[in-house]
Amino acid sequence: MEDKIKDALCDMYDIKRQSELHKFGKLPKDNEGTSTSILDCINSVICFLEKLDYPELSTDDLSNQVLTKIKKWLKDEVKEHQDCSDAYENGEEPIMSDHSDEICVGRHEVCVSLLYYIGYWEKEVK
Repeated sequence: MEDKIKDALCDMYDIKRQSELHKFGKLPKDNEGTSTSILDCINSVICFLEKLDYPELSTDDLSNQVLTKIKKWLKDEVKEHQDCSDAYENGEEPIMSDHSDEICVGRHEVCVSLLYYIGYWEKEVK
């Protein structure tokens, strides 16, 4: 079955190239006044076949991977700017030599807030 999916994908990639080369991909898929083009249909079939051939790349899985990376980056930013944020909140002298502490504090606040809302939205969805 996998070979048939790979063959079908190769055929669809070839058809897509020809549709772009000969400009028939921009034509409507039917004569019923649809705005969907032949190329839209080709891309839809390719997407479907790719999901069959590479199920590990499902949209949900990719979204989870991206969200995990976003949360990791946000947590790293919180840690990086924690000292500046603490010093600013306690009225201490600026930590940054270029006096960009307020920027660091703003980044810290945004990252903390985003982490809070992501957690809230995740609970809301479940």
